[in-house]
Amino acid sequence: MPGDKVLVTVRLPGEIAEDATPESVAAFLGIAVSEMNVAFGVVPIDPGNGLFSLMIPMESLESLSQDMRARFEGPFANPKIAPFRPPE
Repeated sequence: MPGDKVLVTVRLPGEIAEDATPESVAAFLGIAVSEMNVAFGVVPIDPGNGLFSLMIPMESLESLSQDMRARFEGPFANPKIAPFRPPE
C-alpha cells in the first residue's frame, strides 16, 4: 500500500549520528518528519559506526538521490511481536 512504512537501516555521518533524532535525520535525508514512523523513532544499532534503524515509506526511500540511497540497507522484515499464548 502506498505510504506503508518499511524497516531500513541507514548509515549516518558523525555529526548527525551524535544526536540522531527524527528531526535531525529527516532534515539530513531531505524528507518531512511526518514521513517517518516517529513512534518507532531512530533506533541505534551501532551508533559508533553511524548505523541506525528507522521506518519510512518505500516511496520516500525511492525518491532519494542515488548517493543517499546508498546509505540504506533493507527493507527488512518487521513482524509483530506478541505472546504465543495467554499468560498462566
